[in-house]
Amino acid sequence: MKVCGVYEGKDALYISRWVKSFKGKSLIEESKVKELRLSKMERVVLAVPARSVLLKSLELPFSDAGKIRGALPFEMAEELAGEASEYAFSFYYIERRKSYSKVVGGAAKRELLERETKRLGLKRAEITSSSLAFLNSLMEMEGLREDTLYCFKGESEGVMISVKEREITFERSLPPLKVEEEASMVMSFLKDNVKDIKIFDDPMMIARGAALGALEPERFAHLNLLEEGGVWKKILKENERELKRIALALALLLGAWGVSFAIDYRSTMMELKTLERRIEESYRRYFGEGKVVNPILQAKRKVEELESNINKRRSSGTLPLLILEKISESIPASLEVKINGVRFTLDRVEIEGVAKSFEDVDSLKKSLSRAFKSVEVSYARLSVDGKSVSFGIVLKEMI
Repeated sequence: MKVCGVYEGKDALYISRWVKSFKGKSLIEESKVKELRLSKMERVVLAVPARSVLLKSLELPFSDAGKIRGALPFEMAEELAGEASEYAFSFYYIERRKSYSKVVGGAAKRELLERETKRLGLKRAEITSSSLAFLNSLMEMEGLREDTLYCFKGESEGVMISVKEREITFERSLPPLKVEEEASMVMSFLKDNVKDIKIFDDPMMIARGAALGALEPERFAHLNLLEEGGVWKKILKENERELKRIALALALLLGAWGVSFAIDYRSTMMELKTLERRIEESYRRYFGEGKVVNPILQAKRKVEELESNINKRRSSGTLPLLILEKISESIPASLEVKINGVRFTLDRVEIEGVAKSFEDVDSLKKSLSRAFKSVEVSYARLSVDGKSVSFGIVLKEMI
């Protein structure tokens, strides 16, 4: 496994590749493909197309003997053809001082890195790595979907990614054996946003070092100082009081944040309960009494039913004038009936009128049955003087 490393000589700091054997022994590669020599007081930005856990300022003390002082956390398993990607870079600002070198890590896109290096007047070196292969492969694919979780399984790590408008919105590194399990878990939590999972088993699509920092933080979250342990212990002891003060301040800050969060949470829950009560009251006001489980969903369904009935009536061409015309055509000229009123509702037509006898009401019902599928007499009452019968008829579904 070829890894980009930082080591020092008597007069300068060097950046080159080194080899970690399978037995765990580290050796500097004899033929250095990439080497950057920094003289005293020089500054350089090393732009590496990979992710990193080295996101804080560290110092590399110097000694007379040339030794490896630490490894930057990315892998050089294979060289990637073409230019380095424009999507993501981990970068390291390295400043060579008289007694030490300072390394600061971060992350940026290509255009930001180019602008800052130009503004500061810094040198720049790019080391192309296969750790960006999975990003390049994904971004070059056609038909990327926002509701799909893309998973990659390599020999040593796995990666889960989701995209939106060709931008990575979610990224997680994990062991390859847990890709399916974790992907299913993410899909269950984000079921409204994630509808499908695509898993690629091709190890060449995985940047073998892209998740290295996340999978093995104990190896790459710090510099491997071989002979300076006593110096660091001395520095920690000298600053013990200040460190305790900082820890106390952080504890107080976290405590205050916890109290504030609890108050905000309680207030939010009270507002939520008030809102739920108002929604239920509005539902009952417009849709009547009954069991209310999910008032928003129930109201939506009732509105959909109403729209469906309205559309059904419109599509069948059932207009009030047409209904009146059918009623008029259905009443025989020989039948003496007086229609006092016609009332239209969503699913029925109600007729009220006066006839001479109950037989005339029955004849009117039979006549209307030829134009409507359902004809029912809602009431028929004899007048006080016995000379007329008032009636009501309900019509449904015109033929």
